[in-house]
Amino acid sequence: MHVMKKLTTLLLCLALLACMTGCGSGKQEDKPDKPQRPETVQEDERGEDGEAEAEEAESADGEAEEGEDKEAGETAGDKDSQTASKPSHTHSYKSKTVKATCTKGGYTLYTCSCGDSYRAKETGALGHAYGSWKVDKQATTSAAGSRSRTCSRCGDVERESIPKLTDTSSYASQVVALVNKERAKAGLAPLTAVSGLNSYALQRSKELESVFDHVRPDGSKGPDYVVFSLGYQAAGENIARSYGMNDTPERVMEGWMNSEGHRGNILDPDFAYIGVGCYVSNGSYYWTQIFAG
Repeated sequence: MHVMKKLTTLLLCLALLACMTGCGSGKQEDKPDKPQRPETVQEDERGEDGEAEAEEAESADGEAEEGEDKEAGETAGDKDSQTASKPSHTHSYKSKTVKATCTKGGYTLYTCSCGDSYRAKETGALGHAYGSWKVDKQATTSAAGSRSRTCSRCGDVERESIPKLTDTSSYASQVVALVNKERAKAGLAPLTAVSGLNSYALQRSKELESVFDHVRPDGSKGPDYVVFSLGYQAAGENIARSYGMNDTPERVMEGWMNSEGHRGNILDPDFAYIGVGCYVSNGSYYWTQIFAG
């Protein structure tokens, strides 16, 4: 009995304890949660929106890059296609010969339809082939003359001036004076100038332009025939040709005296008369001495 009473009391205590525990647990569950700060919620909301926008931007960039890659691929593909479809070119040259001229060299030019070209078989210029000089204007004692010559290949004309002539009217008398000076040194009598011999000497000087020889253009050998026809018994002839403004009686006499045959005529004791002629043509001086005895 007593035991039962104690057991009953114990059960009641346990029931009461369980009831009290249950009430406490229920109160804790009904207790409202502490509200969260609005700033935290707003921050979380912004973060989610930002992530969404970033995802959308990345997605858009990805699509753009994909589009660019696609376009690049298509362009490269087009180029590869064009390159693959372009036919290969093999040069086919046509030749053209350019002849050399007087002033320019010649060559063979090879040209392809694509525009490529090159030269081969090059040669030098030929150079001019000028003919003889032709007097265009005679020089005089007051004015210079001119002469020209023409190339037979290209027709180029070369011209040059003929120096103004020196007045030779006194040359004959100057040569006679120089001859007698040399004869005096040798102890010989002076020679006398004769107009007939001077005329013949001038004629011979003109003939020397075409035939520079003691044989005349007609084939006769002078001056024997002419001199003898004038009544002389001995005859001799000196001739000379020179060119330039420095041609003077002194120079031509120097040349004659340095030649044994010419000096022999000048100092021949059998000669007593002399004639001198000087003819100028195209800048050249033609001299003649005619001796008679």
